[in-house]
Amino acid sequence: MLQRLSLGMLLLCAFSAAAVCEWPGWQQYKQFYISPQGRVIDPSSPNKITTSEGQSYGLFFALVANDRPTFDRLLAWTENNLAAGDLSARLPAWLWGESDDKQWKVLDANSASDADLWIAYNLLEAGRLWKSRRYQTLGTLLLQRIGREEVADIPGLGLMLLPGKVGFVAEDRWRLNPSYLPPQLLARFAALNGPWRAMRQVNQRLWLDSAPHGFSPDWVVWRVGTGWQPDTVKPNVGSYDAIRVYLWAGMLADDDEHKAALLARFQPMAQLTAKQGVPPEKTDTARGKTT
Repeated sequence: MLQRLSLGMLLLCAFSAAAVCEWPGWQQYKQFYISPQGRVIDPSSPNKITTSEGQSYGLFFALVANDRPTFDRLLAWTENNLAAGDLSARLPAWLWGESDDKQWKVLDANSASDADLWIAYNLLEAGRLWKSRRYQTLGTLLLQRIGREEVADIPGLGLMLLPGKVGFVAEDRWRLNPSYLPPQLLARFAALNGPWRAMRQVNQRLWLDSAPHGFSPDWVVWRVGTGWQPDTVKPNVGSYDAIRVYLWAGMLADDDEHKAALLARFQPMAQLTAKQGVPPEKTDTARGKTT
């Protein structure tokens, strides 16, 4: 579906006199959040942080808007500041900003796999739509690195995306974030070498099994011999991470083989949101209660 969206927007832009699509939301986003150098800034944080996730979404919006100059600035800043100058050689750090000693630098060198996947997707699609071998090659190499460094073969579950390179495996437990792996991206990657095709069924199982009452958790733990367990940090809480699960499910193409089961499972969230007019801020995923 995302391929269709980006291609459709680019086709619309192709018939416009301007090189960049006339998309007011994108122009406002650039004005308020993106520096001239290509850094997506979080103005709500006191140290004006930048995350790899922010960079990845900025790249996607630039691709959809057919805004290649901004895409290149975002990519250059990401590569130079989060990946030490080479996205093909290392995963980007997830957090950058002003440190306590007033230095602008990487604040946490660990990776965030959702951002890494989006960056790889953006590069592959940019390579296809803008006919750029450089984008295509860089996206392929980044995706291969993600497969080596952020994917685990979990006993009793199978191949699954870890939320980052380090910090999510402890003895017989794996901590997972359902919102980190949009099925759309897996569908795009399935034809390529790597674990992506095998992960589609495992990811579907994660989404369905971790939401017994129709509400997805932010985090969940898989334990060998026991299966799904509440997260140790945020047990049975669905909130600002999990909201993306419903977004990805709703945006799936209607002919996707996994969509019907997902829409059926998440009907409680859809119905409650329709009744209230807004989604709940937090859900108790074990009891199906919301606040």
